[in-house]
Amino acid sequence: MWLKFGIASDGKLVHVEDVGSGKTELLCPYCYGKLTAKKGKVKQHHFALEF
Repeated sequence: MWLKFGIASDGKLVHVEDVGSGKTELLCPYCYGKLTAKKGKVKQHHFALEF
């Protein structure tokens, strides 16, 4: 399962298609970690946690 949504600072859910590739200011809806948008050409677009 790929993470498709992040939480914006106003509390709204944001879909991965609505942001650019790379680091974002969005938070994970499960652990509230910062998210990076992964938007390559091989796999589906998704969010990953920043480390």
